[in-house]
Amino acid sequence: VSSAVLNPLQAIRYKTWGREEPRNFWKEASTMWKRGGHSPFLNGLTARLLRDVVFGAVYSSLRKRGARYLKQRRSEQGDGRDWSFTVNALSAAAATVASSPLNYVQNMQYGTSSKEQQPSIRSALRGLVDETAAKSGGFQKLSFLQQRLRFGWGTARVAVGMAFGNFVYDGCVSRHVALAAAPGS
Repeated sequence: VSSAVLNPLQAIRYKTWGREEPRNFWKEASTMWKRGGHSPFLNGLTARLLRDVVFGAVYSSLRKRGARYLKQRRSEQGDGRDWSFTVNALSAAAATVASSPLNYVQNMQYGTSSKEQQPSIRSALRGLVDETAAKSGGFQKLSFLQQRLRFGWGTARVAVGMAFGNFVYDGCVSRHVALAAAPGS
């Protein structure tokens, strides 16, 4: 829901970037409306929603599978270490990588002129595949994909941020449960 609500703001923000002379947010929104009606505000919406679905599905499933594995390992081997932060970080990193092609498409669509129709998800991904295939050698192809899909510090930031958020949430839930179970509550 938040992606659908915030997408028009993201589309406006994207249009204000990279200009020689910075443009006011409201002026850019007005220009977008005059040039394309409501269409420019919807650019990137489908890719954004699909990206969020892919991220959520990968993150949740890997996190759940990792938690089950850790629980089984603790009971079988008596391993008392808590690896949940690591599992959460790795799950978030994998989800970021899995959803990055749709993030790429979203950015391509945001970059579309207000007067033009945005490229479809299929055509944007086909272009990425074709450009990658045109590179010679495996290293050049991987390097090209890394640059286009922006794997790097942002991926690490998402991974650590999601793991830290889960750490804080789990701590709050544990504290709440302990307080609720305390005598006199």
